[in-house]
Amino acid sequence: MYLNTELVENAYKKIMNRATIEDRCLIHDYVGYSFRSDSFTVNIYKIVWVKKYPLHIFSKGDSVTHTCNNKNCINIEHISFSKHIMHSKERTLERLKKNAISKGDCLITHYATSSSGYGRITVKSKLYNLHRVVWWIHSDIEQIEDLPKKKDGNYIVRHQCPNKLCLNGDHYKIGTHKDNMEDMIKSNTRMFGENHCGSTITLHTAQSIADSWLPDKTHKDYLTLKQRAAKFGVSMSLVNHIDERASWPQVVHPNKKEYSTPIRNKTKLNDSNITTEDWKEIMKRIVDRVTINEYDNVFCESPCWEISLDSKHVVKCSYKNRKKAVYIWACEYAAKRFIIDGESTRHLCNNGPKCCNPSHLKFGSAYDQSADKRKHGTYGHKLTENEVAEIILDSRATKTIATAYGVSVDTISSIKRGKTWK
Repeated sequence: MYLNTELVENAYKKIMNRATIEDRCLIHDYVGYSFRSDSFTVNIYKIVWVKKYPLHIFSKGDSVTHTCNNKNCINIEHISFSKHIMHSKERTLERLKKNAISKGDCLITHYATSSSGYGRITVKSKLYNLHRVVWWIHSDIEQIEDLPKKKDGNYIVRHQCPNKLCLNGDHYKIGTHKDNMEDMIKSNTRMFGENHCGSTITLHTAQSIADSWLPDKTHKDYLTLKQRAAKFGVSMSLVNHIDERASWPQVVHPNKKEYSTPIRNKTKLNDSNITTEDWKEIMKRIVDRVTINEYDNVFCESPCWEISLDSKHVVKCSYKNRKKAVYIWACEYAAKRFIIDGESTRHLCNNGPKCCNPSHLKFGSAYDQSADKRKHGTYGHKLTENEVAEIILDSRATKTIATAYGVSVDTISSIKRGKTWK
């Protein structure tokens, strides 16, 4: 932005005529920081700067700042020019260092924090955790968008000091979730036992649960897992975790097992990593949940494998971080691949989600399902042409019409908009 010399001269005279001297500062009495005239509006301090440097051209975002504590000062000796560098590392660090204090090797910033005490900062209109931004500033990565993400595996920025608002780049390392857990154990910041926010019992109760374990089932005081859980008013899984040494590491257990953090496989099963053994296990889980009926199906040459439905909801089964309806698992077993977006599971036997026989199931499109309904004799309309004509002329509320004709609101809406029954 170039400021016309003549305009600057006139504006500068008006500003100086209203300025007063206070303790080596030259104070203007304008409201705000902009000078307005009939032809233009511009920052007062830029006018003062251009008065001294007439050939200076401001780029977008450039600014002039004060070296004194008075923001209304227009003394040219107290004003400095600041080149705007959009979201650069230097600019971001400058924001963070404002009002920061030293604490040993740490430089602690005073910045907005989340409920857990971690700093949050906006860079390029996106909110980031402070420690990730600090690591980016001191790394070789140029753009903040290129920060390692969760899908990359090694994405966690690990704290090497106890201060969550530290700006010292040497106090951060990047690593895996396992590395981060080990750091927490070494620094004694991992919340175990009754110090954990989700704890429902005390250390004394956990130790009593462990002491109630007996290896000999013939002992007169022997209690089953269920009985022990009822005795202490806790869940069976909690008792089992204490016995297996998967929780409460402070407890001394009579079974002499050592505490070990359970390793959970978070890798989702897909077509590239599923094995023959996985397919066998999936089939075993399907068979365990169904009842094979006598052959009575006119559409397929084998009996249906029926599963009891829970009310109107289909029965689901979980396996290696995947949860879906049992009949979909059965169809995937038949195809030896997973269902993809846009596909539907066809029931060739017309027994719906109750049947989980892999030979009665096949992947297909919505068009294929419509063809199946025609074959099974279940494809048809609830409404007649006369009823549709009445609906089109009906001026009542959509919900009222739907209730009157016993159909869904979507059906009435589609008819009104000409999407169906054209």
